[in-house]
Amino acid sequence: VESRVVLEPLSVDLGDCTVREGEFPYEGEVLLSNVHPGGEAIDWEFDGVDLPAGIVQVDPLRGTLEVGEATTLRVQFSAESPCVVDLALPLYLDGDKQRAYLSLYIKARAVRPRILFDRAEAVLPPVPLGVTSTVAFFAVNDGYDNVEVTHKLPADTAKVPLAIYYPEGTMLGLAKQRLPVVLSFTSRKPMSFTAKVYLIDQDGRRFP
Repeated sequence: VESRVVLEPLSVDLGDCTVREGEFPYEGEVLLSNVHPGGEAIDWEFDGVDLPAGIVQVDPLRGTLEVGEATTLRVQFSAESPCVVDLALPLYLDGDKQRAYLSLYIKARAVRPRILFDRAEAVLPPVPLGVTSTVAFFAVNDGYDNVEVTHKLPADTAKVPLAIYYPEGTMLGLAKQRLPVVLSFTSRKPMSFTAKVYLIDQDGRRFP
């Protein structure tokens, strides 16, 4: 049986989306095309009853397609708190709601803003006694409009004599997506250590 309409793609996966206000939604697009070999116009409608109100919108939800015509559907997602969306939106043709002709699958996950890093660990190079060893890495903005970064170093500075500084300041945001951070230490006796350094956002959330 030849297809009457085609959805391209059949699935919209928006992945991880930062929690944000509804006026700035994440978007995806789907193309709905009339490929009916019989040369007939088709009335189509998505059943939006399962769309979470204020979180997922599909526009338009219904319409008519002439032969060879296509229309672009916009899928929008925004959430003000963490949540997961995984749903199938049934598509009905010519008013027949006994069985869906196709389904559009929509996936998205709302997550809080995060500070990410350009590497999993920062390794300070070995140096002679009394010489300062340094290593640089980048803190990466993932969802903040603006955030001032602070930090927490190991409390025992005798065993872990780390220092940290920010050569370009401590603000991450839309205008500065990557912030250089430099770790350093100096010791007059041989030592080695492994330690966690936390960067902290304005809400006190820690990112190791």
